[in-house]
Amino acid sequence: ATDKLDVSAGVRIDNDNIKQDNRNEGFVHEKTDTEVQPKISLAYDLAQHMLLYANYGRGYRSGGYNAQVTSLFDAEYAGETSNNFELGLKTSTADKLFIFNVAGFYIDFKEQQQFAVALGASGLKMGNYNFPESRVYGFEAETQVRTSRYLDVLAGFGLSKSEIIDGGFAGATDRTVYNGNNAPYVPQSTANVALKSSFPISDKVQFLGFVNFSLKGKIYWHENNADVSNPYTLLDSRIGVSIMDKYEIFLWGANLGDTQYYQEYGDGQLTGSLAGDTVWPGQPRTVGVDVAVKF
Repeated sequence: ATDKLDVSAGVRIDNDNIKQDNRNEGFVHEKTDTEVQPKISLAYDLAQHMLLYANYGRGYRSGGYNAQVTSLFDAEYAGETSNNFELGLKTSTADKLFIFNVAGFYIDFKEQQQFAVALGASGLKMGNYNFPESRVYGFEAETQVRTSRYLDVLAGFGLSKSEIIDGGFAGATDRTVYNGNNAPYVPQSTANVALKSSFPISDKVQFLGFVNFSLKGKIYWHENNADVSNPYTLLDSRIGVSIMDKYEIFLWGANLGDTQYYQEYGDGQLTGSLAGDTVWPGQPRTVGVDVAVKF
């Protein structure tokens, strides 16, 4: 638009034809959803190596049908839409030895989809339901410092707040009593520190290394906010060499500290499971080797 201002825009249109032939329940469901998703971005050069930007985009996730009606969800769940706003600043020194970025975000959800495990007529069933209105907002900051030609240090930190505005009704559950609570599965904080290295060992061999230490803050598992995870940390690494830009071999490790954590958690009293709580454990310590050849 000017020497300092760039404007970009776009639009996406989704048309979903959704059909469920539920032979266990003996019926057929069918519906069509159409959603227009515009987006626009503004970028303004405040100064050399300093960029101010603003983004807006509309997101969409298709709705669908569950296998069975339970006390926690209905046979059908609606499509989810979100209005996503972001305002940020990107900065660096002229030699790129120091980089610092910061951004704030706000997401307004309509019919935000949630996941639950519940006791149905024929055992435990997995299904989706909706919060008619909810929101998530927060900020993130990141930096990268080149300490030498051999080592970059990266760090990041973020805080987020999720809130149920209108919990609505699903199955036999009135979720409006949870209005004002934290929405499930949103980490309240995140942080990481990483070391990155890349330098030539010889004319034909390049060393590449990356080690990342990350922290994930507490997560509320259910809209009643009774069950919450403890913060946990993970250590991952990837170290190897590139030979003549054609061959690569890497030794990698995930969760090297063998931290025990949950990816998902279901309270047995809420799900109705006579077996008790239902949990999905996180990945334990895993190591491996990757070999690649470029043609």
